[in-house]
Amino acid sequence: MKRKVLAPPPLIFLACYLIGAGLQYLLPYSLLLEDWQWTSWVFIALGSAIMLWAVATMKKHDTPLSPHEEPKALVTSGPYRFSRNPIYIGLTLIYVSMAVYSNAFMVLLMLPVALILLTQGVIVVEEERLKQAFKKEYVAYTKRVRRWL
Repeated sequence: MKRKVLAPPPLIFLACYLIGAGLQYLLPYSLLLEDWQWTSWVFIALGSAIMLWAVATMKKHDTPLSPHEEPKALVTSGPYRFSRNPIYIGLTLIYVSMAVYSNAFMVLLMLPVALILLTQGVIVVEEERLKQAFKKEYVAYTKRVRRWL
């Protein structure tokens, strides 16, 4: 029986953000970055650009974006030349930008939880599917391109 994905990745990030925001409310602790909040817009722009590039590349290869669906193609071009998970890098940058913008340490503290859940509950499952579907080609790709950066 094939393993199922834990949850849609944006939902994992949203849940961790909301838990972090709740903790921030109970235990207010700022990042002391008030003068640096403008950088959140840089992270949002960068994260969004990476995600759009990755989505466009996936669409070009006519393979599904959803981690719940079976892959139709092994995408190794575009941002996938640099990372096996550029969409998740984009989501991570946007999450960081939201923590910086809200000056919320507890939100940032939840980021490792989000990344662990994402890695174990989504990425590992996706990698198993890709390995089954594309065998040696996928193994060779994993040796050339890192999971994150």
